[in-house]
Amino acid sequence: MRWWLWLPLLFLLAWLLSQFVKERVWWLEWGVACASLLAVFAAHVWVSRLTLKKNRPSPSFLAGLVDIATMRRLESPILLLTGVVLLGYLINLMTELNFLGLLVSFAMLMLTVEIVWLADLHTSYLPPSSKLVPTPGLILFASRLGGNEKDNLCSRISSSDNPQIWQDAIRRAGELYKQVAEKFRKDKKSFTLPDVSKTVAHELGCEAKAYFDYQKNIWEFIASCPPAIVAALRSVDYHAQDNLKFVWSIVTDEAAGFFEVFEILVKKAFPGVSVLKKELQDPNDPANIQKVVNEVYQEAASRGLSEDQVTTDITGGTAIMSVGGALACVRSRRRLQYLRQDTFQFIAVPVTIQNIKQAIDELLDQLPELLQSSRSERQ
Repeated sequence: MRWWLWLPLLFLLAWLLSQFVKERVWWLEWGVACASLLAVFAAHVWVSRLTLKKNRPSPSFLAGLVDIATMRRLESPILLLTGVVLLGYLINLMTELNFLGLLVSFAMLMLTVEIVWLADLHTSYLPPSSKLVPTPGLILFASRLGGNEKDNLCSRISSSDNPQIWQDAIRRAGELYKQVAEKFRKDKKSFTLPDVSKTVAHELGCEAKAYFDYQKNIWEFIASCPPAIVAALRSVDYHAQDNLKFVWSIVTDEAAGFFEVFEILVKKAFPGVSVLKKELQDPNDPANIQKVVNEVYQEAASRGLSEDQVTTDITGGTAIMSVGGALACVRSRRRLQYLRQDTFQFIAVPVTIQNIKQAIDELLDQLPELLQSSRSERQ
């Protein structure tokens, strides 16, 4: 709880103390009065700067009083108590015609409202961090996986349940994807995701030969996995650094096979992580996708996770699903990430009202490459 939430109550107690001492001290009364007016001015400047910085509309005094009365914020019990006492005290002073008391009480009421605005600006509309950080909750979009490919992968999954070996293979695959992409860029070669995937599969398969059979089987299996599954596992591995607890996989009918393989692999590599399935009926409707993502955040809240403790990864799925996922994160403190197709590194996208156009433009710029990769994978 922020210390400045107590300021109105502290000023009120100081003023009441100056009024009810046996021998009233004029300098104490005027000292509290001047301090209250200065605090109101400082809080107003603070609110004005934050409002301008976050491109928010100017708040109203009445709206602040409503926030206090309805206890909209978790911190409101403190501010509610202060506001109620001040209102009662103001009514009493009006009957006594105490000009100084009326001035100070009204200043304290203004200070209380300013603190409500500050609490609002510092929490609900705080933009998500532009830095990628591990979170205990993760939302993934499942990619399309053919039935034959799913059956083939399921039949070859190693029976080994050693999480460390699985994690080592996943991390090494991620490193190879970045290294191969970097090599292609240095050689100034144009490349697609299937090109990189083939090279990674070959190199990872060669490295697997140096291990014993029980390790070799795992490395060879990861080498043969589609890039979408490797990317999803890499995302889980990154967020497992922060005690990842829940992974929600948003699945369409075409991606049911992906989820089946993904769930088995997560249980083997990250046994402490729960994989939850969320069905998506219409993957071509961004509004419906946004609705499903919002439902996942509601479920996460019921499991004790705040919005900034859940990251939405829009790497998988279709381009339309990525847009819907991005739109769902244009609020509050929701985090968004995706895997760049040229560097194969995860980056955070601070999607807010101010930069949503830039984020969508960047996504649209990569749309031809994403569609080409998708067509190549289907072939």
